[in-house]
Amino acid sequence: MSFSYEIDQQNGLVLFTASEVFSNKDLASCVERITADPAFQSHFNHLIDLRNVERFEPRSLQMQSRASRDRTNAKLDRSHIAIVAADDTVYGMARMYQTLMIGADVTVRAFHEMSDALHWLEKPAGPC
Repeated sequence: MSFSYEIDQQNGLVLFTASEVFSNKDLASCVERITADPAFQSHFNHLIDLRNVERFEPRSLQMQSRASRDRTNAKLDRSHIAIVAADDTVYGMARMYQTLMIGADVTVRAFHEMSDALHWLEKPAGPC
């Protein structure tokens, strides 16, 4: 497993960090592990930091499957998910996920810069 997460209850934020190799297994289990945590609440925003991922193994089919599960996951309703990726390939996969989530009760946005992601998460809810 090449990811960890921290739940900041005071700020209503889940900070998810991945590094090295992010596998298909990691992608399949990450949301389930976080939403099963007793500290998690459905309205929390998510900051997904993929800047240190050296190899991102999931491909379009796995991203489509993840998005399909997340679109119907009531534990993600009303949340905002900011994904930060430095690598262009990882950023592209994040943009694919963003596109697949259009119309869901979750708002997703991909970023290259952490400061832009943090700024977006601080803004009041609205269209991305």
